[in-house]
Amino acid sequence: KTTPPFGVSGPASPQIAGNPFTATVYATDSRYNWVTTVNKTSEIQITEDDPNVSTPFGPFNMATGTTTATGITLRTAGTRRLTANNINVNFPNLQAGHNSDTFPLNPALPSKWRVLVPAQTPLGGDTGNGRAGGVISQASGSPFTITVDVVDGFWNSLPASTSQEVRIESSDPFMTAQPATATVSGPTT
Repeated sequence: KTTPPFGVSGPASPQIAGNPFTATVYATDSRYNWVTTVNKTSEIQITEDDPNVSTPFGPFNMATGTTTATGITLRTAGTRRLTANNINVNFPNLQAGHNSDTFPLNPALPSKWRVLVPAQTPLGGDTGNGRAGGVISQASGSPFTITVDVVDGFWNSLPASTSQEVRIESSDPFMTAQPATATVSGPTT
């Protein structure tokens, strides 16, 4: 094939946040013809562009020009890309940094709520509490807005087609909420 940079046809399959998947790496020539004579031991490593995954996957072996990289697990929903690298550069040297096509990483199943108060922003795929920014003081008796969304176990917001009814409660016995209940379908204020 002569279509750089991927040498493949068809779209990449969507994956789910937190679900391990497999990627296949092929040794090819400059025209993306499969080279079946390449064998490598523990030299192929997979990196990714997920901001919440910092450890490379591998190293993996390559036999007859093919590597099956298993256990790739990403966290942050969105458009993602994998990169295959030859980490030991032994003969035959495979050029470094070959990217996969982009693929959608979809949120996992809904598992919790995220409530954001003023000055907080959502962080999908986060390893902490799924939000950035501190809590700022609010004046007693003055209204303020909160945002509630349905998220997966990695703090990825679920699409608007996922809806749940939520009731706003507070430890303040004098709190009033307008509305007291709402149907959350994507981030809702």
